[in-house]
Amino acid sequence: MLNYPITPASETRPISSTTSRVASVLVSAATAAAWIVWRNYRRWKTIRELHALDDRMLHDIGLDRSEIDSVVNSGWPDRRALELLGR
Repeated sequence: MLNYPITPASETRPISSTTSRVASVLVSAATAAAWIVWRNYRRWKTIRELHALDDRMLHDIGLDRSEIDSVVNSGWPDRRALELLGR
């Protein structure tokens, strides 16, 4: 048997706007944290997969082994951008 009082729906209080805002902020923070975790996981996985390639395969896609971390974390190095622009 239940030992807590049951409150009729007519006596319940609506959720306050402050509670609603706090809930919204918490959901936003959780979403942002999940996105950061996912992004870092994908970076780690990409780095691991590129390091697993041999030097010939890396050369075929235009990478040196020393560039893997910088390419994954911030895009192509400046020298690659200059080569693509023909400068």
